[in-house]
Amino acid sequence: MEKQKTQAFKWFCALRDKIIESFLLIEKQSSAEPKIEKRKWDRPGGGGGESTIIFGNVFEKVGVNVSKVHGKFADSAINEIPGASESNGEFGQAVYL
Repeated sequence: MEKQKTQAFKWFCALRDKIIESFLLIEKQSSAEPKIEKRKWDRPGGGGGESTIIFGNVFEKVGVNVSKVHGKFADSAINEIPGASESNGEFGQAVYL
């Protein structure tokens, strides 16, 4: 399962990079150089991600983010989520705009 998680996260990061590249191409065609801010973050319960914000002329503000988080379910959620009592763990990955 770890190999698949790693492959999926690499794919999410590549998708994020393509999305950012597309936004930057549009911005550069408007003859304005966009401002880019990148920030890495950690999740206290486990995992983290990277946020990229583009401040441009065509798009005033665009956020493209990727994350990978993991941890334990809260005791209050274990009985509410099917299968949680068997694993007691959570894992998620995403790319989002």
